Amino acid sequence: MVIPVPLIRRNIILRKLQQARAFTPGTAVTLREAGVFNPDGLPQITERMVRRGWILRTPDGRYYLA
Repeated sequence: MVIPVPLIRRNIILRKLQQARAFTPGTAVTLREAGVFNPDGLPQITERMVRRGWILRTPDGRYYLA
């Protein structure tokens, strides 16, 4: 059985940002602040989410939902 790690990671990040109420640049949080486990792990997944417009990144490295 193949475990879909990118899909699981994406869903965790989206859920944690929603729970943190990170909806605007003013309410943006780091992945660590949002409670994402191992926030520096698998950075390519986070980058793909930013490129696809699912989440947005502030200049200081915080994230919020698009």
